Amino acid sequence: MCVAAVQLLQTLNSTQEELVGVRGKLETSEGDLNQTKIELEDSKTELEETKLELKNVTESKCALMKGNLTKWDIFYSPEYYNKTFTRRLYQQLSETWNSIRVDCLG
Repeated sequence: MCVAAVQLLQTLNSTQEELVGVRGKLETSEGDLNQTKIELEDSKTELEETKLELKNVTESKCALMKGNLTKWDIFYSPEYYNKTFTRRLYQQLSETWNSIRVDCLG
């Protein structure tokens, strides 16, 4: 065999090994993508169920919509609801709880 043929075989073997490695990474990526797709579908289903629940809320069921607010309903306001718990929010909540305690217990 000539030197060129040996080098060609070595290059071919090296390329085949790289191909096997790339195929393995591709399969792993496909598995990850499929798992993510399943999670997204589950989230979409949950979101659709939540949208349906919200659509079915009427004024008679929701005191906030009717304007019948209590001191507890403040926690559903945009200022507090679904916010990151920061030091500032902690201070605001502490002051609110202290105010409620004073109002209730004297």
